Amino acid sequence: MLLILLTIVFAVLRIIPGDPVAALFAGRASPEIVALTRHQLGLDQPYWQQYVNYLAQIFTGNLGTSIGESYHGKSVLTIILGKLPGTIELTIGAMIVATTVGIITGVVSGTNRDKPSDVALRLYYTLSIHYWKVVSTSSW
Repeated sequence: MLLILLTIVFAVLRIIPGDPVAALFAGRASPEIVALTRHQLGLDQPYWQQYVNYLAQIFTGNLGTSIGESYHGKSVLTIILGKLPGTIELTIGAMIVATTVGIITGVVSGTNRDKPSDVALRLYYTLSIHYWKVVSTSSW
């Protein structure tokens, strides 16, 4: 599954229009600088070779360095690890809330089967699931 996901990410990043190096310099660099940067990043190699290098770097823990303005030159792994504590905190908080609400509403529905509270909760969750499916599949 991980290999399929990595392959899809690689393909999508190559299919979308635009050149990341040209976007990085926003037309302010000479063609020689753009070509040198493309060579340093390996973007001048054939796609199959870029893919092999990409997988080798991912599986060895080398996620590269950021070329963006906010984190220019920092290790991507360092950036991810810096954001990880906050992400874990939010995830645990959301899981606690979701579990608590799920257990409480499940108990209410289970003890009041086919009563108005059960029907209302089933209707609410059915509609909310359909709403989030629509929202998550719509294009912005």
